[in-house]
Amino acid sequence: ALDYPAYDLCGLLTGSEGMLALMTSITVRLVRNPPAIKTLLAVFDSVEQAGMGVSAIIAAGLVPATMEMMDQKIIQIVEPFAHAGLPIEAQAILIIDVDGYAASLDQQIAEVSRILLAHGGRDLRVASSPEERTQIWFARKSAAGAITRLAPSYYTVDITVPRSLLTETLFEVNQVCEKYGLRVGYVFHAGDGNLHPLIMIPDPEDSDLVERVHSAGREVVELAVSKGGSLSGEHGVGIEKRQYMPLMFNEAELAAMWDVKEVFDPQSLLNPGKSLSHQRYS
Repeated sequence: ALDYPAYDLCGLLTGSEGMLALMTSITVRLVRNPPAIKTLLAVFDSVEQAGMGVSAIIAAGLVPATMEMMDQKIIQIVEPFAHAGLPIEAQAILIIDVDGYAASLDQQIAEVSRILLAHGGRDLRVASSPEERTQIWFARKSAAGAITRLAPSYYTVDITVPRSLLTETLFEVNQVCEKYGLRVGYVFHAGDGNLHPLIMIPDPEDSDLVERVHSAGREVVELAVSKGGSLSGEHGVGIEKRQYMPLMFNEAELAAMWDVKEVFDPQSLLNPGKSLSHQRYS
């Protein structure tokens, strides 16, 4: 290891959002692709039901390579573009990859399928060719861009919650958006509990609407933290979520972050104003 014992400098710098150092080179290790992979698509009658399916798979000790979810709003705007055969009548779908040696895949698919069927999944379908699998994933990866067919702008809330709490979190996020009179669509990484509620903004010039969107966003973040989750899953803190840091960290923890910042960057030249407040926490 290049780090001194007990110091995870790689992790520290990787998660620092450019606040601690300027990286001039990166050494990586190549990982072999899995020898075989299969993709399963399952239909559900609600977003919450799909969340229950994910929680059940994790509770059973199974670890698929990927579990992604899309709700009906997203499915219906993506399918006419991607032509992946997504069921537009479905309220939600899960896209699940299993990988490993070819001889193990059928058993993995069978175990995952049994659990999904027991939790409301239906019309399960395994991609029959690499081309079909590619098309399904093309549809999933097109979701964020395609949502502009519903609204010219949208606000992505990036949160993470324990996977066992996915279902109740989805239900409560829906309640928050309903309270503020907002439409929301879902695309998220179900396998690691990373939710991306996409709150529609049909008129970005409507200041009242934008204010309601941000109020809902804050409540969704508070909801995630209250469930032992994180205010950000992968998009980072930056400026937008800087104000939410005290929801997740106490004063001593925030002060420790400033201590580290000042060791690496005493003049605060690197990405100033990101993640931490402009003034040091007391």
